[in-house]
Amino acid sequence: MSDAVERKVGRTLEEFHMLPPPGGRVIVGLSGGADSICLAHFLWSHGVPLLAAHLNHGLRGGRAAADEEFVRDWCASRGVPLRVRRENIAARAAESGRGLEECGRDARYAFFQSLAGPEDRIATAHTRSDLAETVLLRLARGAGARGLSGIPPVRGNIIRPLYEVSREEVEGYCAAHGLAYVTDESNFSREYARNRIRLDAVPALRSVNPAWEEAVLRAARSLAEDEAYLSACAARELERARRGPAYDAGVLASLAPALRSRALALALRRATGLETDALHLRQAAALFPGGGAVTVPGGAQLRVERGLLTVVPRGGFPALEPVPAGRFPARVNGGRTAEIRVLPMEEAQNPQKIHNLLFQNLLDYDTILFDISWRTRREGDRFRPAGQNVTRSLKNLFQEAGIPPALRGCVLLLEGKGGIVWMEGFGAAEEYRVRPSTKRVAVIEIKENEHAE
Repeated sequence: MSDAVERKVGRTLEEFHMLPPPGGRVIVGLSGGADSICLAHFLWSHGVPLLAAHLNHGLRGGRAAADEEFVRDWCASRGVPLRVRRENIAARAAESGRGLEECGRDARYAFFQSLAGPEDRIATAHTRSDLAETVLLRLARGAGARGLSGIPPVRGNIIRPLYEVSREEVEGYCAAHGLAYVTDESNFSREYARNRIRLDAVPALRSVNPAWEEAVLRAARSLAEDEAYLSACAARELERARRGPAYDAGVLASLAPALRSRALALALRRATGLETDALHLRQAAALFPGGGAVTVPGGAQLRVERGLLTVVPRGGFPALEPVPAGRFPARVNGGRTAEIRVLPMEEAQNPQKIHNLLFQNLLDYDTILFDISWRTRREGDRFRPAGQNVTRSLKNLFQEAGIPPALRGCVLLLEGKGGIVWMEGFGAAEEYRVRPSTKRVAVIEIKENEHAE
């Protein structure tokens, strides 16, 4: 089996261009289990620059400490640098109302990403067996094509070199190379749904088709191709519906159901990082004619008011304290980033130069002789939009513009010299608007972010 693993992993690395460019490393998630030991050993033995990362979840007491010590010894004996982090996943799950498995996954990926540079890759030890079990688990929970596509071999800087390797082949590889590994005793507890799939459903499926894992892999790849196309179409429609931090409910309501559900799921994922099921997406789509709200697992809301769809995080939009607005993207609210670029006026007058941004996203840069910062509204804020003769309260401006109350805390502002320089959806303040005499313009770009999976 060792030779089969060598061939499959080598082919996967090449097919999906997984390895980092010169100067980059692979951050390998190393739990100490057979899968991660197999992956780390393969990469180490082939001379791939490595940094091992081990997250102690704090869930298994002495056993977790023993696993950590095993990983330390394994890395030390091979000269592999290691980083370890300890987290109280049980406390995090209780605080957030989410499951242990979900919180543990989020903590691992956050840890791995914190270690990765721009040229690095993050390798996780998901196998073909993991993919097949994931598909079964999601099928039992009513997942659609996206969920049934399984675990992708590459997503962003995350790679999964064991994508085509079975668990039996992993164990054969470890035996052939004399590699010890730790076994998590919780893997044999039927308390967890995934274990019941592995221990009960998998043997039944194998009796029907010994090659059932390969069949699931083929089906998942086919579904992934279909899903990629439909999701790209949905993303374009969601962009067409975007109205600042919200979306035009009429545009979304007009979409075919296959695109509408994907657009809603994408809006939720961008704003909160949460996933939800088809039932909650159908409930959200049913809001479009009359308005209302649906709360999804994780506590976020999909809310339709005054013809706009807003994704409201659990607990509402937190106030954005001032963030310096330099030339580099700043993380703002609603799962977005904001950036200011400076262009000569003649370039800004060409829509292609500023990516067809609305004119209201421009400022006269030469009038801004002070530091500016991003923030959200505060009590007592007042603003004088360009072309208006009076300064008014934000509350009155929002009411007149028909901005739903749930959305007002998400509207982005630029503050400088004690006043509001620019406001999302309203444009520049009168004293900073672009004029015929303007020499340089500040171009404001607010972009949606995809959450890593």
